[in-house]
Parts: sequence; structure tokens; C-alpha cells
Amino acid sequence: MPAVKGVAFRAIGLGLLGLSFAACGAGGDGGPPPSTYAYFLYVANTGSDSISAFSLDKETGALTAGPTVALRTNMQPQSFAVTPSGKFAYVVGSYYDLVYGYSVDPATGGWNGVPGTPFSPGVDPTRMTVDPEGRYVFVTSYDSAAVAVLRINTDTGRLTPVAGSPFPVGGGPGWITVEPQGRFAYVLNADTETVAGFAIDGTTGALTSLGGPVGTGTEPQSLTVDPSGRRLYVPNLVSRDISAFDIDVGTGVLTPVPGSPFAAPQTWPFTQLPWEVAVEPSGRFAYVINMGSMTLASFSIDAATGALAPSGYMVTVGDPPRAIAVGPTGRHAYIALEGAPGNVTVHEIDPATGAMSIVNMLPTGNWPTALVIARVAR
Repeated sequence: MPAVKGVAFRAIGLGLLGLSFAACGAGGDGGPPPSTYAYFLYVANTGSDSISAFSLDKETGALTAGPTVALRTNMQPQSFAVTPSGKFAYVVGSYYDLVYGYSVDPATGGWNGVPGTPFSPGVDPTRMTVDPEGRYVFVTSYDSAAVAVLRINTDTGRLTPVAGSPFPVGGGPGWITVEPQGRFAYVLNADTETVAGFAIDGTTGALTSLGGPVGTGTEPQSLTVDPSGRRLYVPNLVSRDISAFDIDVGTGVLTPVPGSPFAAPQTWPFTQLPWEVAVEPSGRFAYVINMGSMTLASFSIDAATGALAPSGYMVTVGDPPRAIAVGPTGRHAYIALEGAPGNVTVHEIDPATGAMSIVNMLPTGNWPTALVIARVAR
């Protein structure tokens, strides 16, 4: 039996990807545009080695419990992603140095292993993502100070390391995200409290550094690129603020937004510790889950500058929040809450003001850490 991996990533924010729709392009993964889509919400449960699947009604935001996907014993899933068409899903955990691949059933949202799974990324995985075109899986490794890139076979879901992988990063890489055009990747480095940018070669998948990394606040937790691909946000746990960066659409280089970092409003006697950010599809509002106080807070986004300003709306979520995503219409937010069992909450969003209200709560597996909304082609 392999030894448990000791990931030294400080205060890891391993809930998945802020807004993480597997819904980019015309059907994604190289296929034709489908006539219909189904939406599913998935939650990774580290304490029960499983994925909880829910059907998601796009218009009402309602969730309906679906199948539970059993993962390998002691896998302890920490990060996962679904390809843009929703055809394949990939998972990494804290116990095995492998990437597990699954095909997604478009009728039920259930998962089945793809041929050849699991796949070796050549590094000890920390976190992962898929590019918006469904071409590559990117896997960070804190222990190896590198990012592995694996090419996705769009017919079978098999993964193959690209030439030159893994690519050195340094600084304790953890969270990784790719901007909506699939040209640039950004890696959060825990040890140096920086974000490093990389150009993605669309043909080979190779990564090339964009230059020196940019600094964040103290103990950054996650990365979120807004739907326009123009800005990147980093919540900082200890400095209790959010760093914001402009993304140069031509070069991918990051520049701090004027006024950044933006303080998280503190409501005495509780402490707001920003953990993860989600930006709704119009780009007008950002939603931040906070540890410590266990809240969901709303911020307005200045369209011209990307600056954040508290909207004055905050709701208590009850248990420590681990991951957040906004639904496809921008009128609903979903939060995975820590516990045994855990829960996923459904919140209605006022599109005019950014105000939020909880409308439902459903149980998940034990100790959820990551959440993804996927659009699956039927």
C-alpha cells in the first residue's frame, strides 16, 4: 500500500475552481455543436472517496440528487475537472500519484472509467484543471515544483504526457487555472505567495514562462479568472483581502489593478478569511466564501478597472465553506460545506443588486473539498 502523501502546501484551498464550467466552445472537445445540454453539479468528497452528482435545472437553479461515483479506496479526491463538452472527467487525490479518467453518462451524470485509467502524470499531484478547448489536462505538483501537461484523446479520454512535461514552476505550485481563450495558464505558488503566468502552445501543449511572477497577499488560497478573461482574482487568507490583476489579452502578463488588494469587510466580532472567489457570467459581481466567519460575501466589480467594492450583502452559510461556483444564468450560487456528511447549499442571486439568499441545502459525502458545474452535450 502506498504511503500517504504529505502535501506541505500551506492552508491549501483545494475546493475547485471558482466558476468552472465545463461548457466552452461549440460543444467542446472537437465535436459538433449539440442540440441539447444537460447540467450537472459535482462535489468531491475526501472523507468518503466519492463524487456526489446532482442534476441542475439551468433556469430554476434546483438540484436533484443523482448517482454517487465511488472512487478508489483512500484516494481522498482533492481536485477534479470536466472537459468542455462534459464528455470526460479527471480526478487527482492526496494518496495516489495518478490521474483517474472517467467518461460521463449524459443521461444520469454518472461516471465510468475510461480505457487505460489511471494515468501517470510523472509528478506528485496537488491540483489540476482542463483547458477550455478540452485538449489538455494540467497537473500541479507542490513536491516536484512543476506542472505536468497531458494531452486528452478526445475519442477515448486517454491521457498522454506532452513533450517536455513536466515543466518547472518553483515556489510551491498549488492552484492552477486557464483563461477562457486557452492561451495562458496561471499557477499559484504557496511558498513565495506569487502567481506565475505561462503561455500555452496550442499545438504541443508546452508551457513557456511569461516572465517574473507577481506578488499576492499573505497566504493566497485560490485563483479565479473572470468570464471575459480580462482579470484574475486571488483571495488571501491571512491578510484578509483579495488581490486583483489585469490580464493583458495579447501577452497574458499580469498587472495589479489600481487599489489592489481589496480588503474583505470585517464584521465584529467575527473574522472574514477569504478562501475562494466566483465571478458571475456578466462580470458585474464577485462572490467570496470566507473561513472563520463561515460566510458568503458579495462584491461589485468596476467594469472599467476590475476593482472590487463590497456590495453590503453577506450571508452566513453555517459550516466552513470549501468551494463555490455560480450557475449558468448567474442567478444561483452553490457552495460545498465541510462536514461528515457535508452539504451543498443553493443560493438565489438578485441580478440587479448582487444580494443573496439561501433556498436549499442537500447532503453530500464526507468532507467535501471541490465543486464543479458541468454542461454535458446530449
